[in-house]
Amino acid sequence: MDEFKFVMKCFLFSTLIVLFSQIKMNDETLENRAELFLQDSPTAHFIQEAIRQSAQGGAKFLNKTFETTKFYLKQKTAHAGGSNEPLEYNN
Repeated sequence: MDEFKFVMKCFLFSTLIVLFSQIKMNDETLENRAELFLQDSPTAHFIQEAIRQSAQGGAKFLNKTFETTKFYLKQKTAHAGGSNEPLEYNN
């Protein structure tokens, strides 16, 4: 029975939040104001910039890893094929 009471309290609390977020102030709901604040806050811009930079860094890391692996495999296959010529790694 305690679980049912907990679920009903959560449902009531969520319903109240949704109802209050639909109150209009100056032709704009509180929900819209909160959303705009979260999108335009300095913290949001900082997080978006950090994500963008880490995505670029991740792409560079994957590209460098792929190129290094490709060179390593070429070197090993050339060596296994009997070629003693050293291959040059181009960065």
